[in-house]
Amino acid sequence: RTTYVQGCRCEQCRAANRRYNKWRTMHGPADLVDAAVVRAHVEQLRTYGMGRRTIAVQAGVAVSVVSRLLGLDPTRPVHRVHRITANRLLAVQVQLAPDHALVDSTSTARRLRVLVAQGWPQVDLARERLLGEILVAGSRDGMLTAAHDVSDGGVAQTLVEMALRSGVGARSWVPDGLDPFVFLFSESAGRAVVVVPRSEELRFTEMCAARQLPAHRIGVVDSGLGPDNDYDEGVQVLEFTNLFTVTLEELRHAHESTLPAVLNS
Repeated sequence: RTTYVQGCRCEQCRAANRRYNKWRTMHGPADLVDAAVVRAHVEQLRTYGMGRRTIAVQAGVAVSVVSRLLGLDPTRPVHRVHRITANRLLAVQVQLAPDHALVDSTSTARRLRVLVAQGWPQVDLARERLLGEILVAGSRDGMLTAAHDVSDGGVAQTLVEMALRSGVGARSWVPDGLDPFVFLFSESAGRAVVVVPRSEELRFTEMCAARQLPAHRIGVVDSGLGPDNDYDEGVQVLEFTNLFTVTLEELRHAHESTLPAVLNS
């Protein structure tokens, strides 16, 4: 075949050239490779949030090459690509998508369904919005003096943070029919602990009932619980009735000293 290219037209060279042309017709040029593998790799990159332009820049090829490979132009289907182009695209590695990138949600949705089936709490966005509206209205109309969402650590952590911030103790109790551990440490969303003055309690509970948001009385703010729990006068405590009592001084020490102790060890 090489001699034929150089100009020889003997029967042997012409036969070699015919065999080459037949092979090329069946398999394509020797420098072209099947596009399916390259296309699958590019599509995989896109599932991680990498756009066509990002892939093209990383591979050093034109954006139009990536677009044609993905079949975005149905009039120009790509079945084979140049070997150099294929190697460049196959060399592109997955990069973390930027915050604004849109990615395929299929795997995320599947994982969320599994977590819900396992008993993990499911966020109710409508309830979250309703809770926010009630907290804003209660604060605006003078019905609330404090509020804190229930999240990590549950009601127990919420009460601790509120007590430490105000420097005032409180007494809390478990509502009838609830397991104490679940009540104190459940992290179910769409809940908040609020402090309501006695003069506003009826107005606030009526507002919650009208908006169909459950509201339960779980305690009272009380700065004089120290002596009732065998502490000196003036000592602020957080009392969980029939469970345990802890001073705010102990809570503050645990809250503020843990990280320094770990970092300095």
